[in-house]
Amino acid sequence: SKDDWRKRRQSVTLPVYESKLRSVLDDMESSSGEELYRIRKFLSISDLEAVGELLHETTIVFLTLLGLHLDVYSMLVDRILGMTTRRLVVLTDEDMSRLDQLQGILGLGQFESERALVSKTAAIYRDTVQVAVDKLRSAENISLEELKYITSPLEDRQTDLRLSTISALNVVQDCLRRTFQDKLQSAFRSLRNGREKEMVTDLRYMMMLNQNCRKFLESLPVSVRGSKSVD
Repeated sequence: SKDDWRKRRQSVTLPVYESKLRSVLDDMESSSGEELYRIRKFLSISDLEAVGELLHETTIVFLTLLGLHLDVYSMLVDRILGMTTRRLVVLTDEDMSRLDQLQGILGLGQFESERALVSKTAAIYRDTVQVAVDKLRSAENISLEELKYITSPLEDRQTDLRLSTISALNVVQDCLRRTFQDKLQSAFRSLRNGREKEMVTDLRYMMMLNQNCRKFLESLPVSVRGSKSVD
């Protein structure tokens, strides 16, 4: 059938296009979005803009192409971040310029490309945040001076990784949430097993941790928590 013929054609043409996309990474200077468009036309692959059409098949092809483009963008992100250890990763202006150039060639929107980058950099930022959060777990009556010392590396790391305020704060809040969840689950296990003293200890610990976390959020650098206080 005609539908089967189109599917067989795409099973051949899409891998050819994917191979061309991968080659762009090694030769961005001589690559362009116009060239990729011509190749899609030559291979009879629906253009990326075709998502505006409501045809089911066209939408599937669009999503496939978008996925291929995002994969290639993520490959460059991995190359840049993989050039050093996670602890030492710093995104330079040159790195960002290369990413912007590739984004233009691939025709990716700002939202898609930023999300692809943040999915990688947030994981690295989490390492720094977790070190700070872990210090809250064992500290009682922690002072403001101690908190500022604990949170001070977060701003520099956020700058190194070009993370926005909301992206950085999301990582911090997720780390704190996981810390609470771990202790709450421990308290529930103690309750189920009839270990009331251990449960009470866990709950008291959570109250102490809650106070530390509130102080921790308030002591975050403005670049991380934003201009307003964090509840």
